[in-house]
Amino acid sequence: MELLMEIEASDSHRQIFGFGTIGSSPAKSKGDNMTAHCRTLAQTILAGHPSGKWTNEPLSRLSTSVKNRINFLKREYRNIRNGLSETGAGLNSPDEIKESSKLRNIFDQIETDFPYYWRMRDLLFKSPAVEPELLVNPGSQIDVATILATNPSDLESDKEAGTHSEAWDEDLDAGGKPAHDQKPPVAPEAAVKVEVTQATTSPPKVSVATPARSHHKKFGAVAEIAAGLEAERSLRKSVAEAETKERTVRDRYRLDQQVTREHVCQEFESARQNEQHQFQLSQMKMMHQQQVEMMGKNNQFFQNALTLAMGNHTPSGVGGAARGVTGMGGGMGNGMGGPGALPLQNNMTGLGNGDNGEFGFGNGF
Repeated sequence: MELLMEIEASDSHRQIFGFGTIGSSPAKSKGDNMTAHCRTLAQTILAGHPSGKWTNEPLSRLSTSVKNRINFLKREYRNIRNGLSETGAGLNSPDEIKESSKLRNIFDQIETDFPYYWRMRDLLFKSPAVEPELLVNPGSQIDVATILATNPSDLESDKEAGTHSEAWDEDLDAGGKPAHDQKPPVAPEAAVKVEVTQATTSPPKVSVATPARSHHKKFGAVAEIAAGLEAERSLRKSVAEAETKERTVRDRYRLDQQVTREHVCQEFESARQNEQHQFQLSQMKMMHQQQVEMMGKNNQFFQNALTLAMGNHTPSGVGGAARGVTGMGGGMGNGMGGPGALPLQNNMTGLGNGDNGEFGFGNGF
């Protein structure tokens, strides 16, 4: 398991997560807290996974998955250890269990259900927060069936770890089967009693067997997170589509408003120009009328002036002349006549004398 490999290789990881360190002295801390270490492991294991499955996932969610996984491993190991009634000394490796021992079946079953037991034991053995490993005696008085059937959730509840107690996806091979060796379930033999030595405190002995745990793996913690992230991704997609649709409707509404405003402005401008044109026409008509009236007045003035020029209240008289000679009288009473001309009348008399073709001129006032 890559997570345990990263922790086993780093004293700083061991120390921050409460595991025993490799060196004799505590590892030097860089001031990072547990959250920072979880983020580092998440970046290395999940975000940098060759499959690229979690590359685009938020690092905070992957960090939470790492933290829950570590808590689950601790809790699982602690439950099995408590079920075996650890007392202060114990097995250092699986090689110390003799092949012929009846305990072989017990630890085979433990390794089948929890293949990380011995690695967790090595990590926690030197931890001051965890009691030393148990001393196993084939002739002791403990009920092995109870140990194997104990459900970890019945022994201890870790609220901080949440419900992510299943295996990660990387615990499975390409075919979806567990990567570690599977061994057929072994029916518990007759109760094997374990002798407890120098126990200051010991858990109560339970002699009633409970149903055995299922060997089928459920969806892992990361698979569960991946499903949640997929749902979140779908939700984000739906929200984005809704926002795009709303933005399209809003843009279309703004465009319609702009077209309406332009149409109203065009109508207003057309009406204004039409009104201005009508005003100009009315002004031109009025000016034309004034010009006509002025011309009429001028004509009347000219006619009056002409009348005065031709004779102000003095009618003109025309008289005939003898012998084909014409005699005229008019204009201020002036009259002209030839020889033998008839005198002009109409209030004024014009006299003219002439002999032998001579003209005569006379004033008639």
